[in-house]
Amino acid sequence: MNNALSLHIADPVARLLPAAASSVRLIINADDFGLSHPVNDGIILAHRMGMVTSASLMPVGKAFDHAVCKLQETPSLDIGVHLTLVGEEPLIRKNTSLINGGNRLPKDIASFMIAYFKGAIKLSDVRIEISAQIEKVLDRGVSISHIDSHQHVHALPGLSDITQELAETYGVPFIRKPCEALEWYMFKDIRTIGRVAGDMALKLFWSMTINRRMHTNGHETPHFLGFFHGGKLDTGGLHHILSSTQPGCTYELMCHPGFAPNEPEYRNWKYQHEGELTALASPMLRDDLHSRGFCVCNFRDLLNPSHLFP
Repeated sequence: MNNALSLHIADPVARLLPAAASSVRLIINADDFGLSHPVNDGIILAHRMGMVTSASLMPVGKAFDHAVCKLQETPSLDIGVHLTLVGEEPLIRKNTSLINGGNRLPKDIASFMIAYFKGAIKLSDVRIEISAQIEKVLDRGVSISHIDSHQHVHALPGLSDITQELAETYGVPFIRKPCEALEWYMFKDIRTIGRVAGDMALKLFWSMTINRRMHTNGHETPHFLGFFHGGKLDTGGLHHILSSTQPGCTYELMCHPGFAPNEPEYRNWKYQHEGELTALASPMLRDDLHSRGFCVCNFRDLLNPSHLFP
C-alpha cells in the first residue's frame, strides 16, 4: 500500500442497504479502470474497503490486462465499458479517420470535436471502433452492465446515437447521460467556471442527439453526479453532492480513485487520485451514507429491484 495514504481499513461490510421506496439509490462508479497499474490497484481498494460499487473499464488502456486479472479476484465489482476515443491508441489502426498520423487518437475531447465538426472523423469509423472496444471486453469474459466514455465523447451528436444503438445490440442495460444538474455551490469560485461551462456544453450536445430516450433496453438512466468535481473529489465535494440528491431518485456518482499513476502523461492531468481514494474509503463517508439512509448499490442491482426493496 502507498505510504502516502493513511486509510483506516475496517472489515468489509455489506454496501447494499435495505431500501425504502423513498431512499436515494446511489451508484459510486470509478472511471479509468485499465488506465494504469496504480490506478487499478486504487480502484480495487476503494471497492473492497470503501464505497465504490462499480467501475468503467478502458478497452484500450495500457493496463487493461492487469485490470481484467484484478477482476478475477474481485467478482463483486460491477463493470461497464469506458469507451475511449481520445488520448490513447485505437484498436482499429488501418483505414480509419480516427487517427491523424501516427497511431494515436485525438489527444482530448477538444481536439476530437475540432476534427469531428470539420468532417474529418467519419461516424462509420466511430461505430467500428466502439464495436471493437465493446467486443474486446466481452471476449475476455467480462459482463457489462453500463457504457460511458473517456472525457464524455459519447455525448456528442451522432456519437450518442451510435452508442445507444450498440448498447441495444450488445444488450447493455445502461448508458451514462453525463449531464450534472447545476447547484449553487458551483458558482462560488470564478476559477471553476470552466467546469460549469463544460457541463452546460454536454447538456447542449446531449439535447442535439436524434434519439433522446432516457431508457436503454427498457431501463431508466440514473441521474449523473461528479462532473463538477471531476478528478478532485474530496470530502467537501462529497458533502455538497450528497446534499443535492432527492429521495426516491437513482444517481451515478463518477469518481477517479487510485494511487498516483507512474506515467507522466497521466500525472499531467493533475487528478487527485489518492485524495479521492482517501475520501471514498473513509469510515466517515460510510457513516454519512448510513445516517442519511442511502441505498448504495450498483447497476446490476437496478436490474433486480427485489434486491433493493426486500
